[in-house]
Amino acid sequence: MNQEATGRRGLAQRTLDALITTDPHQRIRLAMAGLSALLMLGCIGAMHLVAAAGLTDPVPVYWWTLACGAGITTVFVLIRSGASRRFADPSLTLFQIVYAIACNAAAYVIAGPARGIAPPILAVIMMFGVFGLTPRQMVGVALYGLAAFGAAGAVVQWWHPRWLPPDSQPPALSAAYLVMIAVVLASSTFLTTRVHSARARLRSQKRELAAAVEQIRELAIRDELTGLPNRTAAACWR
Repeated sequence: MNQEATGRRGLAQRTLDALITTDPHQRIRLAMAGLSALLMLGCIGAMHLVAAAGLTDPVPVYWWTLACGAGITTVFVLIRSGASRRFADPSLTLFQIVYAIACNAAAYVIAGPARGIAPPILAVIMMFGVFGLTPRQMVGVALYGLAAFGAAGAVVQWWHPRWLPPDSQPPALSAAYLVMIAVVLASSTFLTTRVHSARARLRSQKRELAAAVEQIRELAIRDELTGLPNRTAAACWR
């Protein structure tokens, strides 16, 4: 029985190693990609519930699901194969966020009366950028998000493709959604700036502490007047 349990654990470990490798850095990248994939799957499930409730046409939701799945698969393959190591961002954080925002904006268009789910999903997407992107990158992402949702809002308000269900959303409601989206993007950018500043301050304090420790060590082993090694240094060398 113990051998059987050991064999199952060994098989599980080999399967896990095959999926996320044994490299610790790759494991972290794949784990974060897996977390974002789980969140994307949750969003996909929410959209299918919207379609099942009859709030939107299921056909665009199916195509949207395929596009989301293609993005998830591409990220996993690039990281797992090691191809992403050639990039400046091996974790593909920026790519994942940009792609997720595009999918979110598309969901806003096709969700019909349930498009109010888009801003909370956008907030979750931007959380990944707070800890993974620089302030300059987040500003670019915020401007991109405003452009993407501005275009999505224009499609909803003024252009009604035949593959979308009839939508009579009041302009005031569209404006309210866009205001909330702008708030999410602006607050995420502000938080990124604060986190980046805190990290820079911690790095500076760490360097100062290391320099102070080195100075104390030098004072402990050298004579203050002559600069020559003192008895403490001689004791240490024995």
